Amino acid sequence: MDKRIRLSICLGLVFSGSLLAQQGQSLPLPPIPPPPSELNDTPAFMASPSGSIQPVQGVAPLPPVKSPPAAPPTAVPDPLMTPPEGSTTLPPWWNNAPPVSGTPVTGRPTTPYVVDGGRRPSEIVVVESRFWYGADFLMLFGKGYNTPPLVGIIRDSNSSVIDNIYPDERLGTGPFSAVRMYGGLSFDTDGLTSGFDVSYTHVFDRTVTEQFGHANGQVLGRPFVDANTGIANLLQATTSDGFLRGSIVVKSHTEMNGGEIRYFISDASQFGEVFQWLVGFRYFRLADRLRSDFRTEIPTAQLGLHLHDEFRTTNRAYLTQVGVRGGYSAPRWFINGELKVGLGVIAQRGVIEGSTTAGNGGATLPSQLGGLLALSGNIGNYEQSRFGVMPEVMLQFGYRITPSLTLLAGYEFMFLNSVIRPGGLIDGTVNTDRVPSVNLNPVLSSPVRPAPVFSTESFWLQGISLGIQYRF
Repeated sequence: MDKRIRLSICLGLVFSGSLLAQQGQSLPLPPIPPPPSELNDTPAFMASPSGSIQPVQGVAPLPPVKSPPAAPPTAVPDPLMTPPEGSTTLPPWWNNAPPVSGTPVTGRPTTPYVVDGGRRPSEIVVVESRFWYGADFLMLFGKGYNTPPLVGIIRDSNSSVIDNIYPDERLGTGPFSAVRMYGGLSFDTDGLTSGFDVSYTHVFDRTVTEQFGHANGQVLGRPFVDANTGIANLLQATTSDGFLRGSIVVKSHTEMNGGEIRYFISDASQFGEVFQWLVGFRYFRLADRLRSDFRTEIPTAQLGLHLHDEFRTTNRAYLTQVGVRGGYSAPRWFINGELKVGLGVIAQRGVIEGSTTAGNGGATLPSQLGGLLALSGNIGNYEQSRFGVMPEVMLQFGYRITPSLTLLAGYEFMFLNSVIRPGGLIDGTVNTDRVPSVNLNPVLSSPVRPAPVFSTESFWLQGISLGIQYRF
């Protein structure tokens, strides 16, 4: 093209631009191309003369740039590995023995778990547990019983004042040593949901023997109240001058045993622990025997006399039992509590026996019926049944030595509303006409004293226990 023509075209363009500027208009500028992508492999772009955006011809695309690594997925909390909302209490299955009887729940992980944002390892390995057995040693104390005076003395031969010296406190209070054996099974592997447990407690018999003999200057004997005069009197075993020499032996004996069989079913509590309902059968037996042997002799005449009184009682309670059990636990230790109530029947039985035997020069004469407080008017068997209520409470602490072996210590208390004890069979008032040792030919005159009595009272038993339990 001619230089003049090209110059004219340029001047024309300049002139047109100036006119447009004077009219407040401007030529459109081409759009700014976007920068090359840094996060993908899209090629660069540029504006074409027509105003459209086209890829740059002949330009190689940028090399692909790797995307940043994705954020790790947010962990979804496992409801089995975190405390309930609003609670900082650990899930009960981390205890390896949930709060009830140290029962472990199985099938849970033993890896570290999270509590309040912190991590700490479990302290003991969780094992499956469907069966358990154990034994406890117990030291128990019970409510004793009162009796009329059984031994008395006159300290001064010039006086007629009788001092009742035995018993000076309740009889049959203990302490009693006992052993309890128990076991159980669960219908599931966690040992918690439902199942049965049984126990048997044997209290070792306790016998207390008190012997009283001759003392110079004193009169020893059996005190009673004379039914004809209403005055306290003394059947003498010894005299201050030695004319009579003798002794009195009083022996008290107590037995106890019992057992339980219970069905339990669990219910989750609002604290995240395990709460169990109990229903079952309860048996309890309490038996006492009180025996008094009075012996005296006239040494110069070789005459001897033996009086024997015995009072035996037996109580058997057959009760339907309901209750609850629950507690709190940590990985290695726990505390449990039980509250139970038994309702049913108590079969009560009393037996009174008495005899008098005399001897002369080594020969024994035939014995006669009746001693002193056991005579023809009240000797015999007595039975009755009463409605029984037996509440029980137990508090137990446990420490897990191994996943299967647990050491236990606790306190327990029980109450029974009605029992018959030997003191409830004894009438301390005596019609001496009926006493064989006073009358060689007893007269069955009135009043009939001692009279048959059957007085019941309440009974309680409490103590501490120490034991061991094995689960598998």
